[in-house]
Amino acid sequence: MNAMVMFCVATFVIPILVIGGSRYPPSEWKRAFLWALLLAGTGLTVQRLVREISQRGELQKIVTMAARTISSKGDSRNEICAAMSVITGTDLVMLFEPDHEDPGVMVVTASHGTDIVGITVSLSGSESSGAVQSFIYGKTRYVIDARDDSAVSSRLVELTGVRSVLFQPIFRAGRTVGTIVIGWSSCIKEQPSWILSGIELLASEIATSIDRADLLARERQLARTDHLTRLANRRVWDEELPIAMARAARSSCPLTLAMIDIDHFKLYNDEHGHQAGDELLQSCAAAWSGFIRKGDLLARYGGEEFVIAFFDTNIDQAEKTVDRLRAETPGGASVSIGLAATNGDEDIPRLMKRADTALYQAKSRGRDRVERAKPQSLV
Repeated sequence: MNAMVMFCVATFVIPILVIGGSRYPPSEWKRAFLWALLLAGTGLTVQRLVREISQRGELQKIVTMAARTISSKGDSRNEICAAMSVITGTDLVMLFEPDHEDPGVMVVTASHGTDIVGITVSLSGSESSGAVQSFIYGKTRYVIDARDDSAVSSRLVELTGVRSVLFQPIFRAGRTVGTIVIGWSSCIKEQPSWILSGIELLASEIATSIDRADLLARERQLARTDHLTRLANRRVWDEELPIAMARAARSSCPLTLAMIDIDHFKLYNDEHGHQAGDELLQSCAAAWSGFIRKGDLLARYGGEEFVIAFFDTNIDQAEKTVDRLRAETPGGASVSIGLAATNGDEDIPRLMKRADTALYQAKSRGRDRVERAKPQSLV
């Protein structure tokens, strides 16, 4: 800008001074003045364009770096929110997505600058929510003062103290899959166009990241799920049991294991066919799942054998549960069950051996029954 002013002075003012104001042609005064104004205005425009180009260049660097970080992560939702914070210069970013467990709500799946992950908002319109509106209609919306806008959730304002807020829908394959919510702690009348461009650029990265994260989550779930019964598999059991044992040892709370075996399963397969045998396994898994509390673990151990870990449950309580489970076994089948309890002060192979021995006793004593292992101190 200084160079432009000096150029104008050199071009139009110096000639006037050299020639002299009285001798300078009157017809040229107006032209010289207009040219000076034009060039000064052009200088301001050029300066603004240079500044915007520089900002866009920095923006592109930030988006590129964010994209690289995001692509290197399995689930990069938190990295996305952090990148949005860098681009927008705010400390408050939230990602809303439809809840897979409850299709009637959206849930905060990631955030930066505020810890509200898990907060839900209804999709029914029972409460005001800019995130929901942006998701439903696929429109970007900027609110200067969220306190004065009835379309913005009052809970959002109370929880975060947000003032200006932008709702940016996230698109994947032509449909909205979420909303990124960006908030500022003060009222900002207008956001620069380069910031809005950056948000749009990163929103497309978000869609790709969510796709990748969901795919990886499905793959992990498949690797931990028995393909026939949809229960946890042996791998999950082997991972979770040491954790449960350590927790029992720390808290001195009882942990009871149940080993379940379907009686005469080979004979059932021979008489009814393997398809019927598979269906029986599936029916048993579905029926028994209803007896398992949240936090307990039911897994298919292999073949016709199943295992249950009852956390913070003594052997008397566990026996009542598995006896009801035994009575509700479907398909006219029966099961034998062995129980073993511990406080976490023995190794896992020994505990499993005690439960297996109790199961063998149930088999040898006529099947269709529950047997307890000897207490650890008596083994």
